[in-house]
Amino acid sequence: MSRWRKSALTHRDSCRRRILPNVVLITAILCCCCLFGVGAQEYGSTDAGELEALFDVLGGISPDTNWRDQLPDPCNSWQQGIYCLADNDTGELHVTNLEFGVLSDYIDVIPCSGHASLHPSIGKLPFLQSLQIFSCFTSQSASIPEEIGMLQDLQILTFQDNPELRGTLPLSLGNLTNLQRLSVTETGMEGTIPSEIGSLVNLRQLDLSRNQLQGFIPESLNSLGSLQIMDFGGNFLSGVLPFLGGLRSVVKMVLSNNLLNGSIPSDMGQLTTLTYLDLSYNNLTGGIPSSFANLTNLENLFLEHNDMGTSLPSFLGSMPALSRLTLAQSNYVGEIPPAFGNMTNLRVLVLKDNLLSGVIPAALGALPNIYHLDLSRNNLTGPVPFSLGFVEKMGSNLIILNNSGLCFPHSSARVAVSTIGVNSCILEEADSSNFGGQAKSPSESALPGESHRNDASGGGTNRFLLVLAVTTNSGKKTSATGYFQDAL
Repeated sequence: MSRWRKSALTHRDSCRRRILPNVVLITAILCCCCLFGVGAQEYGSTDAGELEALFDVLGGISPDTNWRDQLPDPCNSWQQGIYCLADNDTGELHVTNLEFGVLSDYIDVIPCSGHASLHPSIGKLPFLQSLQIFSCFTSQSASIPEEIGMLQDLQILTFQDNPELRGTLPLSLGNLTNLQRLSVTETGMEGTIPSEIGSLVNLRQLDLSRNQLQGFIPESLNSLGSLQIMDFGGNFLSGVLPFLGGLRSVVKMVLSNNLLNGSIPSDMGQLTTLTYLDLSYNNLTGGIPSSFANLTNLENLFLEHNDMGTSLPSFLGSMPALSRLTLAQSNYVGEIPPAFGNMTNLRVLVLKDNLLSGVIPAALGALPNIYHLDLSRNNLTGPVPFSLGFVEKMGSNLIILNNSGLCFPHSSARVAVSTIGVNSCILEEADSSNFGGQAKSPSESALPGESHRNDASGGGTNRFLLVLAVTTNSGKKTSATGYFQDAL
């Protein structure tokens, strides 16, 4: 085969590889157009009642646009953000999905003006299944109308990154019994969480994070047996945690950065499906309940910045799935349980800024998956039990500074000092050569004020000189000497 013939076949195969995916893509687009817009004329036009309501809603979102001229029949258009389905009996098109605002840097749906609002006519779109509004209410105050509760078919309701969305969550949200996802995040919404949300028995995701919500967490939420994700982080919620043992499907719970107080209820130990729990940055007290030992699927536990004031529970070391455990700045006292060395899946352990004392368990340096270990700013004492290899492997992810009683015992202590920021302690064994080649008797070598204890064998010379040299972070050296017997 000639070089030209081979080149031509290669070019033809290359073209075929480029064309076939395009054919598939075009086919998919045509199918979508027939279903949602272009080509949908054979099904009829947008339902007349919904058409008027939709123009009201579009006029509220972007009042500067003449929508009647731009989209005379929205369901039969290319407009991204409006999606419709045809009635099999009448052929009329019903609005099922609406998306407003900016989804990402690359996707613009129906744009919002600087003085956008949500028109009450939104409640006149009875077939609406999904309403999502992103970064739309950013300049002028807007609110969620009570008419939102008329959307009986609604399954997804999202208001994300709308800082000028004000007012309170409407009580009519409790009528949306088919709702599966309710997300109102990064807004200016105030007031309390309506107890009516407890009626949304099909809800799987409830995200009310980063708002201005206040008051108690309603006990009615305990009836949300299908709920998988609950995120109320970054509000001003207060009071004690209610009974939530009925959330038998919950996988992720975030209540961080609020004003919650009191103790953690023991019924949380019934949430055996939990893999992620964040109660950090509150005013919780009383420690971690023993029922948490039942949370065998828990991978991430964040409880930092509370006021526990108790010792660390050993049972945490028996929770096999734990990967990240942060208990910083919570006034924990006592020693670090050696059982923490049993958490073989642990990658991150943060115990900084507590009142912990005693020695560091050597088993922490043998955790097979540990990546970040922070024990800084406690009252830990004694030699650091980690090998130099472990210290070098962890690098800046090993943080144990500001424990004045810690020192690093290895001969390469200078490396450790520069790496982990603790003093070095060097143990030197001295023999008789330290005294000009003549061994000194116990009486000759006794330090002032030292009284000797004769051992039973009379072998008083079986004693060694301990020289402890401490190099401080500033480089200054001090030393202390003393004797111990080899039998000790």
